[in-house]
Amino acid sequence: QPPGTWVGTIATRPGFTYRLSEHHALFAINATSGALHTRATIDRESLASDVVDLVVLSSQPTYPSEVRVLVLDLNDNAPVFPDPSIVVTFKEDTGSGRQLILDTATDADSGTNG
Repeated sequence: QPPGTWVGTIATRPGFTYRLSEHHALFAINATSGALHTRATIDRESLASDVVDLVVLSSQPTYPSEVRVLVLDLNDNAPVFPDPSIVVTFKEDTGSGRQLILDTATDADSGTNG
């Protein structure tokens, strides 16, 4: 998703301001509304994990809150085959139901998308 995509909103209290405990390359929080949004385009395949843990600090006094963001995988990568084309030859009188062993494609996506 592009930078600025809304991720969720942290429950807020009137008069409090909010910030992340440290600068985060992927996420930012609106200080007054608690809205969490992306700071950069996120590609699930480039992350070490599909879970991103953030610590949100509130003011007056400072209270830490842990926020866990689960990054879901989009089907944004095409399968890659070892060869661009496959030629299979067999005898004309080969019986039906014969199984062929072919090279397996790879896909950078995870889960059902991979």
